[in-house]
Amino acid sequence: MASTRGTGTAPILAAPGAGDHERLALLTEREFALFRLLAQGHALPDCARLLGLSGKTVSNYQTLIREKLGVSTSAALVHLAIRCGVISSAGQ
Repeated sequence: MASTRGTGTAPILAAPGAGDHERLALLTEREFALFRLLAQGHALPDCARLLGLSGKTVSNYQTLIREKLGVSTSAALVHLAIRCGVISSAGQ
């Protein structure tokens, strides 16, 4: 991470890494839609409702997404989404 704590001039999040966009390209269209919703802070039941899927299916997709992207936490997923411009740091 590119943090320059104390200076207030550099971004806290690093620029996209060499493999970030390539990892996102591994996601199917449905997985990417779920990735975006999760990165925006939606809970799994909300994602299931918005995508018209069962909770179990959404949970399985979440596991696949995390494996494909190499992230293990929700925070890491959000940071990846921000670095790649999928969402803004303001959550849009």
